[in-house]
Amino acid sequence: MNSSPDALRESAAKAAGDKQANGGRANGARELEAHLETIPASQIEAKPIVPLLPGMFYVGKVTIIAGLPGDAKSLLSIDIAARISTGSAWPVGAGKFAQARALMLTAEDDPADTIRPRLDVAGANADLVELIKGVSHIDSLTGARALDPVRLMADLPLIEKRIEELKPALFIIDPLTSFAGSDTEKTADMRVLLDLIGKMAARAGIAILIITHLNKRSDARKAMQMIAGSHVITAAVRVVLVTSRDPNNRQRRLVLPTKNNIDKDAGGGFAFTVNGAPHTICGETPAIAWERERVTDISADDALIDQTPRAQAAVAKANEVQDWLRDLLRFEPVAAATMWAQAKEKGYGNNRVRNALKAIGAAGEPLGFRGAWHYRLPRVSNEATQGKGSSLGETR
Repeated sequence: MNSSPDALRESAAKAAGDKQANGGRANGARELEAHLETIPASQIEAKPIVPLLPGMFYVGKVTIIAGLPGDAKSLLSIDIAARISTGSAWPVGAGKFAQARALMLTAEDDPADTIRPRLDVAGANADLVELIKGVSHIDSLTGARALDPVRLMADLPLIEKRIEELKPALFIIDPLTSFAGSDTEKTADMRVLLDLIGKMAARAGIAILIITHLNKRSDARKAMQMIAGSHVITAAVRVVLVTSRDPNNRQRRLVLPTKNNIDKDAGGGFAFTVNGAPHTICGETPAIAWERERVTDISADDALIDQTPRAQAAVAKANEVQDWLRDLLRFEPVAAATMWAQAKEKGYGNNRVRNALKAIGAAGEPLGFRGAWHYRLPRVSNEATQGKGSSLGETR
């Protein structure tokens, strides 16, 4: 039986079509009555939100952590799994984890030469950290066993069954793109998938960590805009964090909130460095050293914007155009037609030049007998034209 997401959707669509073709009967067998279910709010029992680690993980909720390669997202998840497996203290704060299992679904690191050594140096109880190898299938005719990759769109019921058996405190998906079972840019699919994952977290009373990547957008103005995939990925969960290098200390990693709808007073972000620790078999192995204080003096937007290679290249180009304009306008106002012609010769786009004019504070004004449009720097004044309107929006 083909259980791919496309096949499942086609099956559901066919069933709906069969029902319509048979006058409201599903597959021509029996009538299905549909009605809207409601519940009075008085019958809903209020319950508190329970943090697994305040500001990062909450029982029954989904957290997304996004970052660039090399920012230690996976290493962070291994450190937390190790602490849960031993009931260790929180890395930041006065509390501690209750000893429990952690379940991992990971694709980017080798279990033998990377995950196990990192768990070891983090002090994990390896018996309480379980890795999902794949989905096992047995051919009913030949008895042959096959192990297929996990596809969350199709295999969540199997995962939830295993969660019910193990009762872990944390389930890690690393990364989402490897296991979604659908293109993460497809908003409809991601809405369904994240909704199913969220409901599973609530039913099982488990914290779920989803690791994903940044999209390296050079035009992003908010850290949230740099998270890869459909916007619904971040909209559908309650906590979103990003990892970043500290702009002032490249050895320091930051984990900063961009969204926390659970705890508005979570207290900021987290910081750590990656150190080497000896492993008896694998030699020096990366390990996390957490800072004991929460990070409150820098936001995700401040830390992340302009940190990607494309963004850095865009910033460099913007600075180049600004320097050119300062040099062009440093002595006297310059006719707009002259400026735009030179910009074209240099290959500077109109939008980039407009943004550079704004950045350096250049003003536009009509000058001369015919009132031809000119641009000037703020320090180049013309008393005869003071008080007249200015505009940077025109392309001349």
